[in-house]
Amino acid sequence: MASSKTIMAVPEIIASLTWQQTGCLLAGVWLIYLVQLVIQRLWLSPLAHIPGPKLAALTQYYEFYYDFVLGGQYTFKIIDMHEKYGPIVRINPWEVHVGDPDFFSELYTGPSRRRDKWTFYTQQASIPSDLI
Repeated sequence: MASSKTIMAVPEIIASLTWQQTGCLLAGVWLIYLVQLVIQRLWLSPLAHIPGPKLAALTQYYEFYYDFVLGGQYTFKIIDMHEKYGPIVRINPWEVHVGDPDFFSELYTGPSRRRDKWTFYTQQASIPSDLI
C-alpha cells in the first residue's frame, strides 16, 4: 500500500518543482542518457572491437563534418583511416568499412551462405526472408 502512495505522490512532486529545478532535472536525465550512449557505443556495441576513431564510433557528426563542412572529403578520410587502423575500420556507430579486397569473397558470398541482415534493408529490395 505504501508503494501506491509513493507513485501517486510523484505527479505532486513534479508539479511542485520550480523552473530551475525542472531544468536541472532535465539536464541530469539528458546527461545520464549521454553517458549510457557513450558506454553502449564504445564498449558494449557488437562493433566495439573494430578499430577506428572514437569520435566516429560515438556519433555521425564525424562523417557529417567531412562530407558537408569539408565538401565530400569523407571518402578520402576513410582511406587515411585504413592507413592508420588497418584493413577493417569502424566509420560510424553502425558501419564498418572493409578496405581489403581479399576479404570481399568472405563478405559477399552469394546465396550459398545465409547472412544475418537487418529486416529494414531486405524489405527495401522486396527480398523474401527465405532467400537471405
